Amino acid sequence: MKITLELIIEALEHASSKEIEAIIGHLHRDIDTWAGIVLGSVVREHIESLEGDTSPTQQELDEESGFKRGE
Repeated sequence: MKITLELIIEALEHASSKEIEAIIGHLHRDIDTWAGIVLGSVVREHIESLEGDTSPTQQELDEESGFKRGE
């Protein structure tokens, strides 16, 4: 799966508050040397959850509802 900014944002929306606090803590300490270990973990977990999830994405649901309305 290709890592995109959209995927990272989506992963952050599903992250726990503890994970978010850890990411923010790293960013506040030194953004230049932060390797993204916590962010990488959050994104990997999100990708794994997506790979196991066969339900339609929100984009697919939106597109389908648009087609039903004749848009």
